[in-house]
Amino acid sequence: MTARQAAPVIRTPDQRLRVFVSSTLGELADERAAANDAIRKLHLAPVLFELGARPHPPRDLYRAYLDQSHIFIGIYWQSYGWVAPGEEISGLEDEYGALGWQAEAHLRQTAGAGS
Repeated sequence: MTARQAAPVIRTPDQRLRVFVSSTLGELADERAAANDAIRKLHLAPVLFELGARPHPPRDLYRAYLDQSHIFIGIYWQSYGWVAPGEEISGLEDEYGALGWQAEAHLRQTAGAGS
């Protein structure tokens, strides 16, 4: 290994770490906005599905975004998401299953839940 290979990676501004944020679009909108703000304050690049219409099928789009992301944040509450016609699982479950990385989950129970 050369000294250059052993040196820490210093990314140029156009190569910021990309943070994929996963959750339903209608639920937890405030939390998604807060995650977006926090990611930007850390000078990272948020990857959010709702950033505008694109000429690609949704599944192809979020899988391509996942492939190009470095960090995955899942924000979930009560909704499982929508299961498209011809699919067996929701896009949320597919996003998580398509990761191919080790993931860690932190769960918070709603007050009064499980009583």
